[in-house]
Amino acid sequence: MAGAPPLTDGERWSRKLLADLLAERYRPAACVSFLQRSFAYAGETRRARPALARQARRWGMAGSAATVVVTPASRLRPLAGLAWWGACWAMLEWHIGMVEGPHGERHARLSLADALTLLRLGLVPVAAAPAGAAPWAAAIMAGAASDAADGVAARRAGPTRLGRELDSYADTAFFSAAAWGAARAGWVPSGAASAVLARHCAGLAFVSYRWFAHGSPPQLSADTRWAAAPTTLGLLLAVAGARRTAGAVLASTAAAALATHAAAFARDRSVAHDEAR
Repeated sequence: MAGAPPLTDGERWSRKLLADLLAERYRPAACVSFLQRSFAYAGETRRARPALARQARRWGMAGSAATVVVTPASRLRPLAGLAWWGACWAMLEWHIGMVEGPHGERHARLSLADALTLLRLGLVPVAAAPAGAAPWAAAIMAGAASDAADGVAARRAGPTRLGRELDSYADTAFFSAAAWGAARAGWVPSGAASAVLARHCAGLAFVSYRWFAHGSPPQLSADTRWAAAPTTLGLLLAVAGARRTAGAVLASTAAAALATHAAAFARDRSVAHDEAR
């Protein structure tokens, strides 16, 4: 795309790996090789950036301790909460090579923005299985606050590839879990919660399709950051007892976000088609 910064070493490596997988048509042996090469590259990156790897490990251990403390605020067992956090920790360790700016400039440390995003991921078990209205509402407000603050912190520290991707996945996991948890508790209609899940799954599917079908990210992405505020409002209305109003807010916000994703997908396909000609 015109005006885009040149690919970093990490981005070129990722695209080469996916290109090889596509060329092999996702055969089992190719998938195994893809995972082996990915893990090997992640290990090399950790060894090449030991200070960053140690910081990620410290954050992972701190998150494990926090999970043990926070999980009782949900209906999940601590072991289930730890399993979720373990997956988040592994994802962080696997992707520390993405702690680099848009032009490939390496960042020496994970930033406050990364910590705020990981906080939102850590709250997913509480959001998904509410044990009571008060702790659930507190988790929703904390997650929404982290969503608002991590963007400000990222702009101050300088954006990174990791922060950009992690923020997107944290939003998807947190708000999807919150909608599911509200429906399980009977605070919102299941249809409204399903609409929230559908809109987040659509965004994830849009990006995944481009990566795994074409070996590159979307050339034009859907900006649905505006949806966080009305979604949070809908969730808080739900726990306050305004079930019908909450459902309407959540469903209408999800529908608008789905329309945004559909328009972005159509524009992306048109641009990709024009460039391929």
